Amino acid sequence: MSERNAVPLKLVVDNSNTLAPLENLLDEYAGEIEAQRAQLIDDLEYFQAKLRELEMLDPLDFTGLGKVYREHEQRIGTLLDDMNDRQALEA
Repeated sequence: MSERNAVPLKLVVDNSNTLAPLENLLDEYAGEIEAQRAQLIDDLEYFQAKLRELEMLDPLDFTGLGKVYREHEQRIGTLLDDMNDRQALEA
């Protein structure tokens, strides 16, 4: 097993004689994709809570944290939108 970005990589081999191997491969990673989606949702909620907290503590964003948190919020939102668009195409 190899590791890339601290995420264990799996080698999935399907020796069936049908055209289903790609479906089997997608099924193998479906759980991991859902886990990543759940983590992104948790991260989004975390940064949104931090932004609400920061609005009270530093409304003029002297620390610059608001900018950083908004960028994270936007990136995570974009990733989730992309994941939802791909899921809608597959359905």
